[in-house]
Amino acid sequence: RVYASGVKKAVIDRDTDLLTGPEMATHRSDVVSADLEEFKTWLKYSCFERCPRKDTRNIIDCRWVRKWKVEQKDDGSRLWYIRSRLTVRGFKDREADRLGTYAGTSTRYSQRMVASTAAIYGWDLASADINKAFLRGVSYDELSEMTGDPKRDVCFDLPQGSLEALRSLPGYEDFDPATETLRC
Repeated sequence: RVYASGVKKAVIDRDTDLLTGPEMATHRSDVVSADLEEFKTWLKYSCFERCPRKDTRNIIDCRWVRKWKVEQKDDGSRLWYIRSRLTVRGFKDREADRLGTYAGTSTRYSQRMVASTAAIYGWDLASADINKAFLRGVSYDELSEMTGDPKRDVCFDLPQGSLEALRSLPGYEDFDPATETLRC
C-alpha cells in the first residue's frame, strides 16, 4: 500500500519468528543442537543414507528453516528454543515436471458443512494430526512397487555449515561432501 505520505506498508504482515543472522551467530551451539535433532528425526524414519556422489544424477540442494518456538510450562513460564527444519528444494528436482503434485484438501465451506451436520445430529467430531507425517511417507521402493513406475533416485546436498551436526550421527562421522551425497 502507498499512502499520501508515501510510506509503503506490506499488505500481509507476518510474524514468523525466523532467526536472524546475528541471532544464529549468537546462539550457534543451540542452532547446531536443533540441526542435530532434525537429523536424528530424519534418521529415525530412515529418510536418508549416504551414497557416492559419482553414482548420482539427480542432486537437489537444501536449506534450513530455523525459528524461535515457545513452550508453555505448567508453572505458566515460557521456554524459548530453536527449531530447525531441513527443507529439500523439490522444485529443483530434474523430474519435477513429470511428477504429480495434487494434494487434496477440504475447503473452509466443506469443513463448515461437516461441523454443522455433526452438530445437527449430535455426532462427536474429532480431528487428528500425524506427527512428522511427511517423513513417515512411503519409500521410493514402495512407491515404485505400488504404481509400477520406475524407482526414483533423488539425492540432496546439505547447506553450508551442516557438517558438524551430521558428523555427530552414528555412521556419518567421516562423511565427505566432496565425494558423497545423501540419498532420499
